[in-house]
Amino acid sequence: MIVKFNRAQDVIDSMKQNVNYPIKNVLILGTDKNIGFERNLFDFSKIENVTIIEWADANIKSVNKFGLKNVKVIKGMVQDFEKLTGSVDFDYVCLIEILEHLTKSDGLKLLDNLKKHSKNILIYSPVQPKLRDAEETKNQLITLGRLDISVKPDLECIQNKLKENNDVLSTHLSLWKPDELEDIGFKTYFDIDYNQRRRKGLRGWGAFVAVYKRK
Repeated sequence: MIVKFNRAQDVIDSMKQNVNYPIKNVLILGTDKNIGFERNLFDFSKIENVTIIEWADANIKSVNKFGLKNVKVIKGMVQDFEKLTGSVDFDYVCLIEILEHLTKSDGLKLLDNLKKHSKNILIYSPVQPKLRDAEETKNQLITLGRLDISVKPDLECIQNKLKENNDVLSTHLSLWKPDELEDIGFKTYFDIDYNQRRRKGLRGWGAFVAVYKRK
């Protein structure tokens, strides 16, 4: 059953009530410069170890400036979390606006692997009407010197080619719907106000939260 909510903060507040401290290990797959969503959700002072896997150097540098002794930042791709963390088990894993940056097949594989290593998985992802135009994306990357003209104008092909060059495509590669996550064992919370905000020009899409708890 998909639960409807009015604001992301409402869901975060609800999640907080189900977080049991002390916590030994938390894994954050990708983050912004301020670890904003995650620090709103968790009390970092009550967590023994927080591991963050992030690709962007600017975000890594910013997170390190907080000087949090229990936070370890590893540069890498989120799909490689098992290799990067040594297959450690986690109490919680967070993917905040990360899932949509993976292809659908990579995203499903990642979630399947995470279920083997975490008791709880928390996802926050946008609901958007369509993906970015692949031809436009290709041309922009060619102009920036990051892509060869011979690559097929397909988002997955572009991403795979960038990976070969140790690069990453910072655009959305997949569309996710709440019921897709429900089908693989998550409980989802859908933002009912996004259509109204979209009509007002406040946001181009809405969002949903998905929560997985190992039984």
